[in-house]
Amino acid sequence: MNTRARAVDIRDHHQNARVFDILLVVIVLLGVSLLLRVRTFGTLHRLVKAWPVIQPSAAVNREYVISRMNAVLGTVGGLCLGRNRCLYRAATAVCVLRTKGIAAQLVIGVRALPFASHAWVEIDRCVVLEPTAWNTIYKEIERI
Repeated sequence: MNTRARAVDIRDHHQNARVFDILLVVIVLLGVSLLLRVRTFGTLHRLVKAWPVIQPSAAVNREYVISRMNAVLGTVGGLCLGRNRCLYRAATAVCVLRTKGIAAQLVIGVRALPFASHAWVEIDRCVVLEPTAWNTIYKEIERI
């Protein structure tokens, strides 16, 4: 295989991986949305808590996976409708990251005045997929 053919093959692989990631995120996001519409938060809590961290077949480049997850969530983020968009997004991200071998956690926090709540993703107690360190603004009330 010549260099040009190899480059095309690598691009095709990356394109296929991106399409797979988008489909995976859309499926999980729709599942989370449906679950919250027909069940309670407790059901989502149990689902996320039970979602296993899958051991990857090869070494995982965590920064690359997180960066790609951020891009995919940006692409399909418009599917998150309603008041709890952060919960849909965070639950989806945690499940997909765990599927890719990264031990992500869903964190929920509250602020007293003015009252607000927020859900975000942490890996090794560091906020990811967010432009702000929410853990400094909100008091953590749940970690899944």
